[in-house]
Amino acid sequence: MKYIFILLLFLSVINHSNAEPVSTGSIYFLSKNEISSLSQKANQGDSDSAFRLHKYYSLSIHDDKKSIYWLKISGKNGNKVAIYDISYYYAYRCNFKAAKYWANKFSDADAENHTKTMAMIKDFSRQCK
Repeated sequence: MKYIFILLLFLSVINHSNAEPVSTGSIYFLSKNEISSLSQKANQGDSDSAFRLHKYYSLSIHDDKKSIYWLKISGKNGNKVAIYDISYYYAYRCNFKAAKYWANKFSDADAENHTKTMAMIKDFSRQCK
C-alpha cells in the first residue's frame, strides 16, 4: 500500500510539471457554447453572466467595445462592482456626466457605495482640469 501511494504521488508530480503555465487572460477564456449560454443569461437579467463576459472580452480577447457593452449590461442588472467600474471608466476619460449617471444607479439603500463612487469621480475631476 505504501508503494502505491508513493507511485501515485510521483505520477501526479510528473503530470503536474508538464502542465502549461496559465496566464491571467486564459483563466477567463470561454468556449463558443459558454459565450452563447452566458449571453442568453445576461440578456435575461443575470448580472454575474454579463460580468463574466466582460472579463472574457477584457482580459482574454482584449475587445474594449464588447467588454464595456457587457459591463454596462451587468451594471444595468444591478452588479455593484460593474456600476463602480463603469463610473471609473468614464471618470478616467473625463466624461463626468456619464460617470455620475452610472454612480446614480446605486440604490438609495446603498448610499455608502454611491458616496465612495462620487468621491472617486470628484478626484478625477480635479485631474482633468
